[in-house]
Formats: sequence, structure tokens, C-alpha cells
Amino acid sequence: MNTFWISALKIMTSKGLSQSALAKKIDVPRYRVHKWIKDEIHPQANLAVKIARALNTSVEYLVTGEEPGMPFLNEKEKKLIDASRRMTEDDMERLLTIAESLATLSRGESSRTA
Repeated sequence: MNTFWISALKIMTSKGLSQSALAKKIDVPRYRVHKWIKDEIHPQANLAVKIARALNTSVEYLVTGEEPGMPFLNEKEKKLIDASRRMTEDDMERLLTIAESLATLSRGESSRTA
């Protein structure tokens, strides 16, 4: 199995995402995802982008297993991103709501409406 699918399966497993669910997210038949994983065929570039987006990651991460495109992030930011990749979509939405609320409080903005 190549690095692309090792990385993708790691994320899929952590999110509880099946091959069928991934296939549905990227609008391809399940058998195609199965063949990709078994290394019988390889996804075209446009589908690799769809896979990365569906898994909330980058094509670079899937191809290399590393995040070299993120050296400008500090360690806490990298940890947040790594943790987010292991979350369900619902958990991500909750985390985003919390993060936005904390950012608003940090800036001293009021959440009151007029």
C-alpha cells in the first residue's frame, strides 16, 4: 500500500469513515475506492484533491505523510490541526464554535445583540 492510502486510511479510521462513506463524499463508486486502496488503480489528480478535502487534509500530507507546507505554524497550532483530523464532522463543528467564541472573548468583543 502506498503512502497516500496509508495516510488516508489513518484519517478515515480516526474519523470512523468507511470506504463507502468516502466514496459517497467524493461521488465515486465504492469499488473504485477499494481498488485505489488495494493499489490496483490510482486516483487522478482531481480526485486526489477531492479525497484530501473530504478527509480535511492536504494532498501533500496524503502523498508524503508529512506536513512540510506548515512550518509557519507553532507547535500548539500543529497539535490542533492534528487533533482536528481525528474528529468527526460534528465534533469539528463544535470545536469551531468554541474556538470562534474564545477568539471573540480574547478580542474583548461582545456577543450581545442590539
